[in-house]
Amino acid sequence: MLKTKVRFLVALRKDEGSDWGAEVIGAPIFSVGSSPEEALENLKSAIYLHYEGEDIDYDIPVEILNSGEYDDAILRILEV
Repeated sequence: MLKTKVRFLVALRKDEGSDWGAEVIGAPIFSVGSSPEEALENLKSAIYLHYEGEDIDYDIPVEILNSGEYDDAILRILEV
């Protein structure tokens, strides 16, 4: 369990014929699910595993949004 609540900027995507993908923007954390909700719940689990026992150093990387890399994604703030 994380020591404090943290907000992560996440991107959701779905290609035709695939499950939903969810990733933390600016961190190497991702997951999948059959629905957006499931992908986000699985992403929470992946975040817990990634930061297990560590202090979190995550700032929402707003500047990366100007790159166009996430223009096709649904963006959400995920509080963990």
